[in-house]
Amino acid sequence: MVAVARNGATVSLAAGALDRMGKARLVAEGSLARGETVYGLSTGVGVRKRAGVGVDEQAAFNTRLIQNHLVGQGELAPEDAVRATLLVLANGFARGAGLAGPALTERVVAALNERRHPPVRMLGSLGQADLAPMADLAHGLLGPDGRLEPGEGLALLNNNAFATGLAALAVADLERLLRASLVAGALDLEAFAANLTPLDPAAARERPYKGLATALARLRELLAGSALFWLERS
Repeated sequence: MVAVARNGATVSLAAGALDRMGKARLVAEGSLARGETVYGLSTGVGVRKRAGVGVDEQAAFNTRLIQNHLVGQGELAPEDAVRATLLVLANGFARGAGLAGPALTERVVAALNERRHPPVRMLGSLGQADLAPMADLAHGLLGPDGRLEPGEGLALLNNNAFATGLAALAVADLERLLRASLVAGALDLEAFAANLTPLDPAAARERPYKGLATALARLRELLAGSALFWLERS
């Protein structure tokens, strides 16, 4: 995630992903041809889920679906957040469990690799999905050629790629902060000629918390070879 979102690493779709998505599209198209009722594919969404959407209405329906959710507000999301969203979206599509086809997913991947980052506003929500920011992303991603296959409008909107991408970057930042804090702590212990007995593994056994055991082990590793250990033994 960090490599792609912040360091500009390129991504590609595995052959298996393309095959899975292709099979999923065949299922969707077959269902549509048989006139089956499928939410967001042959029907409207939300309060209009009982309204049918015919085969000849699919293109207009996808366009309206995205435009009707362009309600975001506030500042634009930073570039790394948009890239993280695109990555999560492509990865979700690649599972082949939804309505997104290979062409749409390749368009998302191309946006990442070509560093095309649609403007996405930070605020706004509808329901339990990231509908407002994902509508921004979809609108900017599709551009003037907004053609989508049946059901792909819903696939672009009805997910939590934006929140998941932000959360993933926050976790990465937290991990880096924790690593830095342990290094700073080890330097402080060394600088103040501190008593290192609290770092004894016995402390973690008496207080059996995984985080404590991990922190103590890392501090002992950082302080390996320190004269303070010899002072404790003497």
